[in-house]
Parts: sequence; C-alpha cells; structure tokens
Amino acid sequence: MKVLLVNPPSLESSLLADVSVPRLPWSLAYLAGVLEQGGHDVQILDLYPIHDPQEVKQRILGCKSSLVGITATTPYIHSAYHLARMFKTSHPETIIVLGGWHPSALPERTLEECPSIDIIVRGEGEMTLLELCNSIDSHGMDTSTLSRILGLTFKSKEGGIESTPARPLIQDLDTLPFPAVHLLPMDEYPEDMSNLGAVFSKDDKFSLLITSRGCPFNCLFCADGLMYRQTTRYRSIENVIEEIKFMKKHYGINFFGIIDPDFLQKPERVYLFCRTLIKEHIKIKWGCQARVDTIPPGLLRLMKATGCYRIYYGVESGSPRILKKINKRIKLSQAHKVIQMTKEAGILVIINMMLGLPGEREEDIVASWKLIKDLSPDNVYLNLTKPLPGSELFDRYFQALPESEKKRITWSDFYFTVEYVESRDFSFRNLPLEKIRHFQRLIMIDYYFSISFLKKVLLDLKSFRHFKFYVRAFLAMLYAILTRG
Repeated sequence: MKVLLVNPPSLESSLLADVSVPRLPWSLAYLAGVLEQGGHDVQILDLYPIHDPQEVKQRILGCKSSLVGITATTPYIHSAYHLARMFKTSHPETIIVLGGWHPSALPERTLEECPSIDIIVRGEGEMTLLELCNSIDSHGMDTSTLSRILGLTFKSKEGGIESTPARPLIQDLDTLPFPAVHLLPMDEYPEDMSNLGAVFSKDDKFSLLITSRGCPFNCLFCADGLMYRQTTRYRSIENVIEEIKFMKKHYGINFFGIIDPDFLQKPERVYLFCRTLIKEHIKIKWGCQARVDTIPPGLLRLMKATGCYRIYYGVESGSPRILKKINKRIKLSQAHKVIQMTKEAGILVIINMMLGLPGEREEDIVASWKLIKDLSPDNVYLNLTKPLPGSELFDRYFQALPESEKKRITWSDFYFTVEYVESRDFSFRNLPLEKIRHFQRLIMIDYYFSISFLKKVLLDLKSFRHFKFYVRAFLAMLYAILTRG
C-alpha cells in the first residue's frame, strides 16, 4: 500500500525558524519504519521547513497515495485540518488519517470539525496504523473490519462516529525498527540547526533520539499521560547504542538531542549509557531533558565526559505554593542544588518557566522572576500556560465552560510560537492576560538584556557564523518582546 505521512508547516516566520530547532517528525519516522518493515511503500512529506504557502500547495498536488497520515498537536490542528481539506480536494479517493496528541484527546470532536478526515489513530500509533494499512489493503474501508482494530475512531456506515477500545502500550520498545531517517528531507533543514544547542561547529550533524517513552508523574498542565498513561517503558541501552552507531555510520550524525521526558529518571541506566559510550569509544555530543529531583551527585561529570553539552530542566515556577498546585512535586532547594551541580560539571543549563498558572498571583510571578535571576541559567523558556487537551488542566477548564462556549473554542488560542501574541484570557488564570503579558515582557528584557547574559554570549562566540546566529536570535527575541506591548 502506498502511504504518505505528513508533518504540518511551521507556524513561525522564517526569521524565528532560523533560530529554532526544527520539529523533526520523529513520530512519523517511527511509523514509517514499522510500515516499511510491514511491506508498505512509505514516503514522508515534512512541510515544517516550507514557509511559502504556494510551495506547500504544489507539494501536496504532486503527492498521490492510497492513505495520507497527518500528525498534529493542538497548536497545529488547524494546519492539519487545512492539509486534510487540500488532500481531499485534490485527491478525493485518498483515505485521510489523523494522529497525535490532539486527535487522541478529542477524536470525536476532531472528526466533527474536519469532515475531510476519515479515521483517527488514537495514542501510540505504530501497531494501530500498521494494522489499519493491512486491513485497508485487504478489505478496503469496510467498517466491520475497522471495528476490530484497537485504537481507532472513524465514521460508521450509519453516519455516526465509532471508537474501538484503546490499544495496549508497546511493552518491548526494542522490537521497533529504528526511525526511517532516510525518508526525511535532511537537506532541507537549516544548515545551522545543530548549532542551536550552543555548540557551534560547522561539521556537526544533528538528530533526535528517544530512549524511553512516558513519565510516571502527572503535572497538571501536561498531556503526556494521555498517550503513555503515567508509565515509563525503556529501550535497552544496547539497543540505544546500536541506533547511535547506525546513525553515525550511515548519516554522519554526531549530535543527539534526547527527547525523553526525563532521561535521568533511572540514574543507573544513564550510568550504563555513559560507561558504554566510553567503553566503545563512541564520541558524540548530546543533550537531554530532566527533572531536578532525580539526579545523584557524580553522574553529571560522567555525562559531561561523554559529550553531554546541555540539560533542559522543567522548573515551571518560583513559588512553592504554585508548584504544589500544579502537582510538580519538586522543591526549589532541589532546583538550586542540581542546577549549580550542572554548571560545575560544565554542562549548559536551560530552564522552562510558566506564567499564568492556575491561582498564580503577582507575588508568585515575582518569585519566578527572582528564581530566574538566582539560578542564572544559560537560557530560559518563559511560556504562557495553555490548557492542552489531554491534560488535567484542560479537563478542569473545559468542564467549567458554559455549554454555549465549548463549541466555540478556537484552537489558534493554543499556539506556543514566540511571535504569537495571545488574546484569550483563559478562565483558570487568576490575573488578567495583559498583566501576565506585561510581566513576561519585563522578565524577558531583564534576562536577555542583562550584562551577565550579554557577557556570556560574547565570551561564547567562536566564529563569524556563530555571531550571525546570535544576531538573528537577537532580532527574533526583540520582535517577541516588542509585540507584547
């Protein structure tokens, strides 16, 4: 069966895209690997690097497949709808399938909002999509056959919507083939994309790496539990190392961004990972995400010795009251200790902070501002809280809405791009939106235009192309600050 997997276009301008890590469609690469292994003819159409709407249209018109699978998170759902309509208009016989976080959280509503979509694949998609393609290959769009495939939501013959039971999670991740990187348009990604981790070398080639799926925690704002059900499954370190060696040998990749929600959740596993890299003389650069409460002393220096260049910590708030309210289950003392340890190990620190959290008052935002100054990270992401479908926060927010408003939700209000200036005042926020945006602007100015940050940038300059990157980043950040009023 001929299958086309599609990643929607970027919502960012070319200016911001130049200084942002591309959303490499790793979920599609995993799906493609499984489908290829199952004997299907697969292509990936990654529209993320394409900023010209006419070029997007031309690429769609040039693609003809039996089935088109589109991935979508909530910020990209309108873009996915647009693509589905374009494919259906140009190729009416094509079966349109949508997967990802948003349609998994709201499958019935998704089908209602976009009639061009035929089927929703809910949750972890590899085995569901493979069974779906096999079934359509043999029986076409026979709904009685579709109803036996776990993890689907589709339109029934009677005109209603039918959902099959949820599919169990894949327990042995080592059974999955490596992502089908050969199907990605690696030559279309920005030349400097590997530089965005503050390692500015012309010869670096970047790739993502997933060593586990899921997280046992249940933060109020996070939708990961929808897909992974508060459990974590791990690939064996042997399997992970084999993928690294494969990527190095076949694609020259030496720079890996590990995107597990918490790579350091099992420290003994990270020790094994690092010792295996040393034992097998594998030289790479890598970064990861982690919580501040799962790192033992001594591990960070070993990580640095094996090429770890940065760690992204989700701190979220400088207010203990708010941390408790969002079920973060960390202490600020842990953040101070671990971030100091990370700096002493020579690893760059990036932290995520959120404004507009439920119940947040001015003094809580001031506490977050102070924490940023005290921690002095190498970079900080300062996001406005959005109630993403699949999270507990969305469930609370949605249930509290009057029935008349539930159907009028505009998903564009859930964008996360720096350039998007939010206009929706979500009801769970304690402070008015203008006040929150004002604080966001002040904190961004205080951080990015501080003497300490500018000095850090100047000392870090390694080349002219490095300098050009920072100029573009400065212009993008200046635009973001000015648009917040």
